[in-house]
Amino acid sequence: MKKKNSSADKGKTFDLFTNKMMEVGKQKNDIRNNKKILEAEKIIPIPNYEIDLIKIIREYHPIDVFKTILIAESWVPNINHFIKFSLLFEIFFTISKEDFIGKRIESYEDFSFFLTKVFKILPHNPMMEDFYPVGDWGEVKFQLGEKSYKIFYGSPLSDNYGFLKGFEISYLSSTQAMEDFKQIIEIQNSLISTINILAEKNDEDEKLEIPTDIFWLKMMDWIDNLKIKKVNSALIVKNGNTRNNKNFYERYMEADVNPYCYFEYEEMIYPFSLRNHIAVIVEHYYMKENVSSEIISLNISNFLKDNIPSLLCGSFKVRNNSKVLPYNFCGAFQSKSNTYFINCLSVDEFCNFQSIKNNLKKIMNTSDWGIQKIYSHLGLKPRGVDGSDLKFNKIKFIFVLSDLTTLSKVLDAKFEENIKFITIYDFVSIIDSLESKEDLDGFIDFHNLYTPKTLFLGFNLDGYASYRASYGLLEDGAVNFNLIHTDTHSGHHFKYKSLKEMYADLSDYLPNSDSKWISKSEYDNNYCFLAKDFSSLVWSSLIDNYVIHFLFDFRIVDKNIVELNPKVLELFCEAAADAFSQRKLALSSLILKKNIVFQIKVGNLIQENSNIFNSDFYVKDEVFKNNVNYLVVNIYLDLSYCFYKFQSSIDAAFQTEICIKILEIINKYSKIENLSFIISKLNETTNWPLRMTMGQLKTRFDIVEKKPRNVSEYRFKLARKKISFILKNNDIEPNKYTDKDLAKSIINSAADELRAYIHNIVKNRNTLSILEIALDDYSALVTDNYISFLSQEQSLKHQVSYNRAERLSELDFDFKRNSQNHRYLIECTLILDNDNAQLITEDEFLDLIAHIHWLLNLYHSSDGLHFGIGVEGIYVDNTYVPEIYIPKSTTELENKFYEELSSYKLGIGLNSEDELESIIPKDEYKLINEAFYQDLGFGFKNLFTVLYSLSNWSNIKEINPQTYYKAEFDELVELIFKNFTVEDVTLNEVEKIIQFLIIDNDKINQLEGVTDRHYDVPVSDHNKRTNRINIKPLVKLNNTIIWSPACSYRSLGIWTNHTTDGYLPADFNFPKVKDLVLKSKTYLEKQLETKAFDVLSRRTNFIKHGIDLKKTFFKDEQYPDIGDYDVLAYFPDSNKWVMVECKYNQPAYCLKDMNRLRVKIFGKDELDTKSHISKVRGRYDFLLTDYDRIRKSLNWPQPHTDKKIEITNLYISKNTYWWFRYPPYNVDLNFVQIDFLDQWLKDNFDA
Repeated sequence: MKKKNSSADKGKTFDLFTNKMMEVGKQKNDIRNNKKILEAEKIIPIPNYEIDLIKIIREYHPIDVFKTILIAESWVPNINHFIKFSLLFEIFFTISKEDFIGKRIESYEDFSFFLTKVFKILPHNPMMEDFYPVGDWGEVKFQLGEKSYKIFYGSPLSDNYGFLKGFEISYLSSTQAMEDFKQIIEIQNSLISTINILAEKNDEDEKLEIPTDIFWLKMMDWIDNLKIKKVNSALIVKNGNTRNNKNFYERYMEADVNPYCYFEYEEMIYPFSLRNHIAVIVEHYYMKENVSSEIISLNISNFLKDNIPSLLCGSFKVRNNSKVLPYNFCGAFQSKSNTYFINCLSVDEFCNFQSIKNNLKKIMNTSDWGIQKIYSHLGLKPRGVDGSDLKFNKIKFIFVLSDLTTLSKVLDAKFEENIKFITIYDFVSIIDSLESKEDLDGFIDFHNLYTPKTLFLGFNLDGYASYRASYGLLEDGAVNFNLIHTDTHSGHHFKYKSLKEMYADLSDYLPNSDSKWISKSEYDNNYCFLAKDFSSLVWSSLIDNYVIHFLFDFRIVDKNIVELNPKVLELFCEAAADAFSQRKLALSSLILKKNIVFQIKVGNLIQENSNIFNSDFYVKDEVFKNNVNYLVVNIYLDLSYCFYKFQSSIDAAFQTEICIKILEIINKYSKIENLSFIISKLNETTNWPLRMTMGQLKTRFDIVEKKPRNVSEYRFKLARKKISFILKNNDIEPNKYTDKDLAKSIINSAADELRAYIHNIVKNRNTLSILEIALDDYSALVTDNYISFLSQEQSLKHQVSYNRAERLSELDFDFKRNSQNHRYLIECTLILDNDNAQLITEDEFLDLIAHIHWLLNLYHSSDGLHFGIGVEGIYVDNTYVPEIYIPKSTTELENKFYEELSSYKLGIGLNSEDELESIIPKDEYKLINEAFYQDLGFGFKNLFTVLYSLSNWSNIKEINPQTYYKAEFDELVELIFKNFTVEDVTLNEVEKIIQFLIIDNDKINQLEGVTDRHYDVPVSDHNKRTNRINIKPLVKLNNTIIWSPACSYRSLGIWTNHTTDGYLPADFNFPKVKDLVLKSKTYLEKQLETKAFDVLSRRTNFIKHGIDLKKTFFKDEQYPDIGDYDVLAYFPDSNKWVMVECKYNQPAYCLKDMNRLRVKIFGKDELDTKSHISKVRGRYDFLLTDYDRIRKSLNWPQPHTDKKIEITNLYISKNTYWWFRYPPYNVDLNFVQIDFLDQWLKDNFDA
């Protein structure tokens, strides 16, 4: 563990710690040029274990010993023992070549025998060996120029990547340093690529392990074939090396053990301790070269340009009209809340920091201060994120300490809220890992908040990892701590995971060195990489040892052109890469000579309503670069042609065309052998299934493509913390509460106080401002979900490599969870309508949504306990953080269930011929229209037209689509009336429809038929809520109507689908309409029987529909009154029977509805004789005992087999419900929805 500075001024001292995790704080007094000459050290006796090890090692041949130690050290399970291997290598190097006896290690048995003896003697020092690095093997890659290299991340350094990147930045201008750097990376890449093993060790095993014989053989082969011709002689060690007469562990802490990368034996060069190479060259060049902070500052500036999108400025100086300060800043950028200035200082320059700070503060408090780019005399005036003048205290300064070393230094630096100090290796690692610039805001706030009460929380990678792991909130319960311990090793594992996600899939050769690339996605050997500055995107395909890239630079597309053009460009890149990836067999004889990059450009834009197409997908091509490693070609696409092909393709012909013509282009600049043969093979793939398609979005409502606002996990944790304090203040002891009544009481009391908190905020903010932001975000949610569904629906036309139903299930789950929060806020705001002038801020809105999320969670949990559905209690931990207790198995079953529903939503496995048809639309809605007129004074079809008009308001007003609209009541009525094309509609009728669609604020919390008002939005009910925003989408404030077109579209769908499906959207008191809808339900239920009969009739002729044995055979047989078999089918060849019960059940939209459905189908318990199941069971039991009697009554033949009777018991419904998959008790019954019945029988019934 690293030792903190013992200054009493806690949190004020900056400790530039060593990055070696085993160090305990021994400070090295010499710093480069000020290195002191030490007095002769006291002679330390050689430990006995060293004497024993020397004795064993000397018996053998030196090169065999070296290889054996190297192989054992490289074995991943031994990664925790890097100090032991450092000791071994040091002892080995101190032995002169002449002192070795020369016994050979010729077999795996010799290898194992040697290691067994050595491992028994090697000491273990738990005080030193307390760091357990990741045992990786090439899972992380490092980009250098146009190549990416597999590297070892796990090493004695806590963040190998930070030092690698820091070294590249520090010594970019040093030829020798970069040669050394590149060589150590190439050696690691060579080893990892040659020996392909699957290993990822993260445990804390203290036992050394002998590598397997296969690993030994592969390593021996790699070592013997690795030819290193030229290396820096300063990094080479030979046998007979002398060492300081000082304790090994002390020297290890001072980076004074094996400061080499290579071992030379008989003019052959071998690498060793590969995972420690970067540490060695870091210290070597730190002592050797004094790189100015100005040069490093310029290199950091380029690093920022690669990693920070929309960098405000690169290298600059601060000035006013009379003076330019001599400090080079690396760059400036802004988040949504802060302006950042990045500066670079050496340790020596840091001594003058107070003066630097005072000079900056002085000049920045003048009115004429600004910044001046390096190499420019022009001044720029920066503004704050809100447009205001920037002052010193409004800027976040990050000072990067440029000294790249693993050694420890303590610098007397006082942290301020807007001033942070950080090592260069931590800085580059954090910037590399940022999810957004706002992420840096959060980390700084986190550091400022918790530094006074935490041990070892630094402004470094470990601190950032703690921030990310805790989502910025270490104290997420109701207990505040005086002292918090954070994991000082967290940065290591966090960074490893981050690097894997970003870089693991990078190809060996990248599209260019201009951008830093990250892995965006991968499927079916197609790789998508994104430039970290979001400037470019590339889709790639690997062909043997080479890669073909299709690069799309976002900056080539004019923002003013049709948005469809960049989508076609991007899809073309993906389709082209996929065309090659899928045709590996047809391309098996293709021999590429270099890597290929196609830079996709715009030739012809999409011309709307044009039927004139170019004969090719591209207009022209031109070579951009052609050298030994790369061929770069610009292709100018005809986007109209490509768009047409993507829209109209029914097979893979277009991808085949792309593949062939791309090869022809390559052939122009780099000859391809046997091209005609390859093309003939490719032509055989023309009729393959379609894999890439594109549909132009046919919008049914006004769509504004914008992502919903993101509610961060930090906000959700803060909201949950509010509940923790409520529980603590209510004297709820930490415990697991599974008693139903007690758990409900705890949850309900917490919900009461949380609701009061939410209501208080809503009442103290302007109603209109809340509605506008809520409707805006709700529209974004609905639109995003709509587009996602269309995308999944479109994917049915072509092959995909993922589970569509699973993907849609995840999207639907997120939408339902998030949209309910917005609907609650809209309805709650209307209940609490006020004249407060204070507008709600964006942050307050997001906080409200987070608190509403937990409130609804409490409401639903209470209902779950009440009805005994899913929830089994509440757990309150020691800091009062609550967790609703839901068995893990229930969550897994829910995921499976919703995936099934999503597959039905996409039509997977459904037979459209077997779908039910309502009677309501059969007469073109005449009956329902008349019923609406009688009950409401307006027609159902006209209600549809009004909702459609509200959903497409931009067409009526001839304006750009918006997320919500506002109009005066009279204007709204008049414009919609003018939009009607039928002549029999009146202005009065349109007014009635508009009035009907306005949600009644006074009745939102009042259930139909109930006098008393609810204390809140009654989310626990559904059917009795006749004033919901989803069915009455218009909001009226004074005389102004506000609405969301997306919400109006959902309302249109709800009114149409519910009514035609046999039930109203809510329990409205519309007598004529309800009567007609009930008749429709009855008709649909009868149709269920008919459809089920039709499906089974396709499989047997022995089938009856609606057979009541007692009534049918009352003259011949005395059958009991068991009701009728909706469908009864017989298969004499197998003696199988199928009995079908058909029930048309109203869907459940809340837990109350789910309970109603459960009781109706399954009864209050298994003994309830009124349930559907009870009656079905009676008919089943009778068939099982009297089947032969029934068969004879129906004149059906005897079975053609001696097999025992098998009865398949089916319960058929229009939809699939939770209880069908997970019934409250075991039933011998198969629940199937009618349009899936045909597929179910194919999958499950063998006649």
